Amino acid sequence: MTANERRIGDLQHELDLVKRENQLLNDENRRLQETQKLLLRQLADMQQRVSSLEHDIETLQKEKTRNQPVAVGELRQTLATKFDENELRALAFDLSVDLDALPGNGLLAKATELVAYFDRRGQLRRLADEVWRLRPS
Repeated sequence: MTANERRIGDLQHELDLVKRENQLLNDENRRLQETQKLLLRQLADMQQRVSSLEHDIETLQKEKTRNQPVAVGELRQTLATKFDENELRALAFDLSVDLDALPGNGLLAKATELVAYFDRRGQLRRLADEVWRLRPS
């Protein structure tokens, strides 16, 4: 066997090793791609579950709030301190109440009368829910 033939044999052997390694890397790449697809599906499922749980928590918190009696004084104080006159007027308008038709002058008096208006009609929760929506804190 000549040196040239030996060199061809060595190169052929090296080529076979490189081809085998290349095949192993391709197999590993396919496996990783499948794993990535699986992980992406799991991530999407988890994100959907998180969203669902957040919605359930929000619903339960609202239900809990609705089932609690409305603290009239606290509601009046919130209206008087967290809303300015224009915001109070807009709130009343959104709830189909003419703020100018209610007695009293000044923000505190109007807030008191607005609370009393809804209380007399048994709709205090409606007012409280809207205030809570606009001023969650």
